[in-house]
Amino acid sequence: MKTLIFSDTHLTCKFDEDKFIFLRKIIDSSDQVIINGDFWDAWFTNFDNFVTSKWNKLFPLLLKRKAIYLYGNHDPAEKCDSRVNLFSAKTGKSYDLIFPPKIYHIEHGHKILKGKRSKFLETYGLLLDKVDRSSVKKIFYNFLHFLEYLGYKLIGTSLMTESKVAKRSNEIIKQTNQGKRFLICGDTHCAEMDINGLFANSGCINYGGASFLLINDGEITLHRESY
Repeated sequence: MKTLIFSDTHLTCKFDEDKFIFLRKIIDSSDQVIINGDFWDAWFTNFDNFVTSKWNKLFPLLLKRKAIYLYGNHDPAEKCDSRVNLFSAKTGKSYDLIFPPKIYHIEHGHKILKGKRSKFLETYGLLLDKVDRSSVKKIFYNFLHFLEYLGYKLIGTSLMTESKVAKRSNEIIKQTNQGKRFLICGDTHCAEMDINGLFANSGCINYGGASFLLINDGEITLHRESY
């Protein structure tokens, strides 16, 4: 049994053929799929535009693998509707994948980090939440999206996802993990595998760079690829 865990694809109504081909490949090669939050991005689109976009070509593949969809901070439950059943067999805030005696506890990670991020990131998130739904908001969000795109293209995926802030956020999440369960998160975009610390972060799949986790017969591995 090969279980694929990915997060932070941040899909919008805009379609990316290369990203689609990559996602189709890793989904097709797995027996089970767990989407660990931020599958789509409510900051830049709405659920109706997402589910009716070309990304819905992924939905039958995900249903075939009875995908489990866990909500993140960019795609919270209140921003979705019953159409989540088009691509997932089960939804929730967290999920425990059990391979006795191992327990993999999977959740996006944003709730663990609430109130613990840098003041800049906390303020940034609050500002976005307060922007009205209007043409001004659309322009503002598109500008932020463009800046993010430039960052990934000019600075590079590794520097964007493995910044000091991102690594520090991983450490904060890791420190909350008590007991014998293995904690798997996303959210920070910073892929990491710490077997001794019972922690992994699936990273993200964005702008030509991808990281994801595979659990094959109970053994977890982190994978990084370009697309």
